[in-house]
Amino acid sequence: MRFRRDCLYALGHRSENGTQWYEFHPGNEYNKKKKRYDVKRGPIIPKAKWLGFEESYLSMDAIASQGNSGQKGGGKDRSQLVLGRQPFKKAVRYLAAGTATTPNIQAQSYLVLLQMLAEAARFDLLLNHITKNWNKPAVPNDDMRALQNNWRTASELILRYDREPIQVAQQLRDRPIIGATDITSLVAFVGLLLRWNPAHEGGTGRGKDRRQFKWTPGKEICLMPIEGWVTRGRSLVDIRSIKQYYTGPLRIRDPTEFRKRQVKSFKPKTEWMAFGWITVSDIEGTRAEIYHKGEAQAIDAKNGDGLALTTDLTRALSAANHFTIETEIYERPSKFLGLFGNVDFNRDAISKGTYDWDAFATTKENVYDQIQIATIPGGLGYVDVEYIVMSDAAEALITIVTMNPGGRREADVYGTITAFYDGPEAVGPMSTTLLKTDSGGRSNVKHLKSIPLQRPFVVIPLDKELKISAQIWGHNFFGRDDEVAKGDATFTPKVGTSSQEMIEGQSGAILVQITWL
Repeated sequence: MRFRRDCLYALGHRSENGTQWYEFHPGNEYNKKKKRYDVKRGPIIPKAKWLGFEESYLSMDAIASQGNSGQKGGGKDRSQLVLGRQPFKKAVRYLAAGTATTPNIQAQSYLVLLQMLAEAARFDLLLNHITKNWNKPAVPNDDMRALQNNWRTASELILRYDREPIQVAQQLRDRPIIGATDITSLVAFVGLLLRWNPAHEGGTGRGKDRRQFKWTPGKEICLMPIEGWVTRGRSLVDIRSIKQYYTGPLRIRDPTEFRKRQVKSFKPKTEWMAFGWITVSDIEGTRAEIYHKGEAQAIDAKNGDGLALTTDLTRALSAANHFTIETEIYERPSKFLGLFGNVDFNRDAISKGTYDWDAFATTKENVYDQIQIATIPGGLGYVDVEYIVMSDAAEALITIVTMNPGGRREADVYGTITAFYDGPEAVGPMSTTLLKTDSGGRSNVKHLKSIPLQRPFVVIPLDKELKISAQIWGHNFFGRDDEVAKGDATFTPKVGTSSQEMIEGQSGAILVQITWL
């Protein structure tokens, strides 16, 4: 069988001869223009054949329950299927036979294997049931099936709790999951939780081992002794660049005016004035504009120009569930001879739309640890967002503190600070600019105060080193500018800890402080 590594969703299985793959049918949607049902997508697994059902429990239960219950494999859904050693062996044997088995037996086989593999990894309650009844198979109870049906909801609530504890607590009180009315009770069910991480339990990034929680039916949650801090990497997003492209013709608003002037054709533009905004968000509550230019601040643009990202994003995006990138980039029309009026927000979009990355998606297989391009089109062009989803990463929150800048208690500072690190194996060496200003963009900073950074965080693989390279100057009104700091500092990721290193200069120093999340 083939599973998604990010969420343990099954994709399909291979027949016993090792040549033919089978995967879930994606379902159909009605095409009004063609007056027929169209398949939503092609196979994820190359050359795979469709199974006779979709990936949802609703679809599999419906197929599995078909037939007479007295027939072999007939009339049994999850509420009737036993789990244990013999059912596991039979399910493997039936699926290995490929199309030699009927659709209802294939669906039943999937229901058995998904519960005994993926669901048992997700929920301790189901794992304990399978272990206890290994040699004498038994049907999981209603609570266990309810957990399976609510896996996505439970996962989202746990991920959101660190940033939205009040809202999540209220949601659980209003709609409990099999009796779990608070987050601690919900955590006790989950077997895949590596690090328990709410803000009131030690702060972000420093959580307790989930094995301290124990759930007994009909009893309150029992806290077991803490077995030590658990440090694990997370699935994090690193947005590398955003570039815009113009592909559409120069537009005249009124088609009648177009014909009257007998304008036969227009060449695509090579330069234009662009403005707009780009917003990113994730399931943990992060939402920020990473680019914003009002119409009055429209900038000259060319094909392939990168957009200078703003500092509104102060934390890395999480890919543990889903994240989105929303773009609205427009062309500001020329007003030469009065031919063009105000911006038409429906027609003047270089890029307008949303890119949604979903860890639970079954319509495509997500790619980790490689550079990916998300293309978001508009009426006149498109935007390319280059990003990487790192599967086992740490987030470094970076603070740069000045110490006697220029030999004084206060100075106007400028310069460059860059983070260097090795990315995933398929990507190689990477760098991120944290600060880049010249003497015209200097910031006034006092002794033991932090320098405002253009980007205050870096996402790196958990097994790599981070090097911060800095060259900072303090403006001197009476002579040459003073060297505040020049050099490097190296750090090793360790989630849940903080560290600091000093970089000295001829007239002062900076203290590089890193908090690992």
